[in-house]
Amino acid sequence: MSWRASLAATASIALCVVFSTDTQGVIPCDHYGDPLAFYEALGFGRYATGGNVEGAAYVTVTSLEDYDPTFEGAQDDPEDYPDTLRYALEEMSGPRNIYFDVGGTIECKNPNWYFTIKGEDDSQLTIDGLAGDGECVSIVGGQTVIIDAHDVIVRNMRFRVAPDGGAVNLH
Repeated sequence: MSWRASLAATASIALCVVFSTDTQGVIPCDHYGDPLAFYEALGFGRYATGGNVEGAAYVTVTSLEDYDPTFEGAQDDPEDYPDTLRYALEEMSGPRNIYFDVGGTIECKNPNWYFTIKGEDDSQLTIDGLAGDGECVSIVGGQTVIIDAHDVIVRNMRFRVAPDGGAVNLH
């Protein structure tokens, strides 16, 4: 076998080994070695860390219910809804990764619903709406999502206007 054929065979075996290895637990990087927010991340926020920092909590949302302790007549207790998205956003703080175990639609109890991700306590947050069953999560009936923090990643989420009107605003 010529040296060229030997080199080609070695290169093809090396490529197969590189592309067939398990990438779980590996931080995706660009071609300069800088860590990306997630695989195939592009644009301005591609270097956001989200909840991928040491000591971050992993929160699994298992209920698509909503609560609102301030809406007239609703007077819900947040402690009755510990496995909801609203609880993970409003009652918890610090770096965290929020994942969904169930896919579907979250229908907001309050037509003026909004959630605020604000300040250092809500920075370094990842919300991934791709559920374990392969379905994405939709939020229907809310009006505003306010993000005033750094290193926040929101993926695979759908925000829909309520059938009776309203608007969805991302700040």
